Amino acid sequence: MMLSARSWAYIKRVEGGFVNDPDDPGGATKYGVTQVEYDRWLKNRDMPHRAVERITETEAQVFYAERYWGPGHCSQLPWPINLAHFDACVNLGKPPAFVRSNKILQRAINDTGLDTLVIDGLVGAKTLAAVNMHPALNVLLDHYLWRRIEYYLTLRHRRVGKRFMATWLWRLYILREEAQT
Repeated sequence: MMLSARSWAYIKRVEGGFVNDPDDPGGATKYGVTQVEYDRWLKNRDMPHRAVERITETEAQVFYAERYWGPGHCSQLPWPINLAHFDACVNLGKPPAFVRSNKILQRAINDTGLDTLVIDGLVGAKTLAAVNMHPALNVLLDHYLWRRIEYYLTLRHRRVGKRFMATWLWRLYILREEAQT
């Protein structure tokens, strides 16, 4: 399973290189890959432990394809919804279930008034069909992004929300910009 080049370029842009921000609960990251997730990924591949700052760009692409793009069903979604959903899976996390990002997608579909999905957090045949048959993907994208903003606002009083709110909103701005190209 291959991660789309456009989606990788976006993730690389918003996640950046090596960062070890003491306020980030994820700890040290490179390309957004946390040390904990990198350790798990290496162990599953019977590879020795390495510091996440040594992850290569190719490894990061494979990591994202295996841990987020594939399990998030992103390859089954049309552009730009696949980008938005991939980004939500990465940013709102907890692979491989992605319940939070899946619920946001389902709520966004329901918000457009073209379908009424059960908000169960599972991307199955009904959710995929609702997205793939949607006549106005940019409208659906806007609803998806508004639902993400709504989620971020629930974190505004927490330490992580106070520290990263501007970054999260910038991320959505960049995502919307990328989706329009």
